[in-house]
Amino acid sequence: MPTPPTEIPVPDSHQEFIAALEGPEAGALSASIETGHKIFIGRIASCSKCHGEKGLGDGQTTDYDDWIKEWTMGIGIKPEDREALTPLLARGALPPINAKPRNFALGAFHGGSGRDDLYRRIQQGIEGSPMPAATFVSGQFEEDDIWHLINYIRSLQDTPEEEGDAQDQGVAAALDEHADRFES
Repeated sequence: MPTPPTEIPVPDSHQEFIAALEGPEAGALSASIETGHKIFIGRIASCSKCHGEKGLGDGQTTDYDDWIKEWTMGIGIKPEDREALTPLLARGALPPINAKPRNFALGAFHGGSGRDDLYRRIQQGIEGSPMPAATFVSGQFEEDDIWHLINYIRSLQDTPEEEGDAQDQGVAAALDEHADRFES
């Protein structure tokens, strides 16, 4: 795992991030957040296409995970073709559910929320999901730019009123976000 360049401060948690915004590295961190925002909405990384302009997971929501695509396309049906799926659903098949892009305000991440975890997710993508691996373009989007993206993503996270409630709020928000999966 690469380490961030010395000129890019990258806190390892949201709590450290909040503290760094008030510390001696605040200027460098703010500049990194701004750079990360430009990359996030830029044409090359194109993060905002799925995650939305403000990282709320409200970009495109018409994609499916690989499992859904495999079982529907494998029988010649597109996952969004509900009419063609009706006979299968009537026999107990689960309905295809759109893969929802991560809402960064929640601060809940698959695979961990440390800076190395986030770096790995951006660099390698998330297998089986629509989240692609980073495609680097020399002079436009390079490996060190992932650290800027991490800082920008952390800047989007809501800060709970009480730090002790952070995990409970993240879990509750994640459950709310996916409530439609549990409704009958």
